[in-house]
Amino acid sequence: MDISMGHLLYKSAGMGATIEMKTQYLRPVRQGRVTCEGRFIKKGRTLSFMESLLLDDAGKLAAIATATWKMPN
Repeated sequence: MDISMGHLLYKSAGMGATIEMKTQYLRPVRQGRVTCEGRFIKKGRTLSFMESLLLDDAGKLAAIATATWKMPN
């Protein structure tokens, strides 16, 4: 989930760094493909707040991660 946020940040602003991250697991994923979707909650000049959703192959939410990221200079 950290990677989905990192790729989004890299594509939009460049290389950043995770300052902190919290993950909430909502349901198990026992088989099949999972998808992570990253998004900005708030994009700042020095710090950004991001979220990543982990979905199972049926599109059901399995986990949510929120993170604070250091923006590139």
